[in-house]
Amino acid sequence: MKIHPAVNCGLVRVFVADEMPVIIAGVREFLSGTEFEVVGSAVSEMELIDGIKNLSPHIVLVDLEQNSFVCAKENIALCFPGIRKIQTGWDYQIINFTNQIKSNPKDNLLETLRKFSKHQPQKNILTKRETEIIQLIVQGLGNKQIATKLKINIETVKEHVQNIFRKSNQSSRTQAAIWAIKNKITSV
Repeated sequence: MKIHPAVNCGLVRVFVADEMPVIIAGVREFLSGTEFEVVGSAVSEMELIDGIKNLSPHIVLVDLEQNSFVCAKENIALCFPGIRKIQTGWDYQIINFTNQIKSNPKDNLLETLRKFSKHQPQKNILTKRETEIIQLIVQGLGNKQIATKLKINIETVKEHVQNIFRKSNQSSRTQAAIWAIKNKITSV
């Protein structure tokens, strides 16, 4: 397994598995400068499983038809039971590299990744209360001011803010505010 240094915690974390290192290098190069970051790669199923376990990618690109990964789908499902629940918002999503990527032109690669990405604009990703809180964050209010305005406990506000960070895959109030504006969850 090859680990690639993290550049930006706001990017979608992608793990690439392919028998051919040149394919991995090509995907890494193509994704540079986009909202996707290749955090690791593997040329064997064992490296793939270790990579998912250790690097917690948002998306796993793997050619399930290659001999090295023929059992990967079943083994990933056994090792990471949450992976089957793609529609319920679990962290890992698998794209069958062969059918979805290799046969598509470059523009479709990004489109396919965005489709499976947590960063794809999603309606109703936040609860009503989280939406109220992110709107107040965008307005520049702090936790104490938000708690007072919404007549809730400051600890409750902090919990909602952490949920917003997790759901938006952001790590600061500023990043979450920008994310909310870009995704039309709120406006300035």
